[in-house]
Amino acid sequence: MKVMQAMAGAAVGGAEAFFMRLTLALHRAGLDQSVLIRRHPQREAALAEAGIPCRALRFGGPLDLFSRRRFRQAVTQDKPDIVLTWMSRATAACPAVPMHVA
Repeated sequence: MKVMQAMAGAAVGGAEAFFMRLTLALHRAGLDQSVLIRRHPQREAALAEAGIPCRALRFGGPLDLFSRRRFRQAVTQDKPDIVLTWMSRATAACPAVPMHVA
C-alpha cells in the first residue's frame, strides 16, 4: 500500500508536530509513502534525512491554482492508494475525483 500525505499547516503547531511524528513512525514501520507539504525548510530537511519523498508546494489561498495542479500531478505520478490530507488548505487543494482505480 502506498500513502500520500499532504500537510499545509503553519510553521509550528500541534497538528504539524503530530504529522511529523506519524509520518516518521510510518516510514520506520515500512509504509511506502510520499509527502506534500507547505514550504518549511526544517520540515523538508527532516523528511529528506529520513528518506521520505517530499514535494513542497505553496498551498496559498483559493486563487493558488499552481498548488492544485501540482497536487494533481503528484497523485498522477505517485499513484497512491490513499491520500491523507491535513488541515483545510491541503484538503481544498486535493483532487476531488479518484485519479486511478487499482
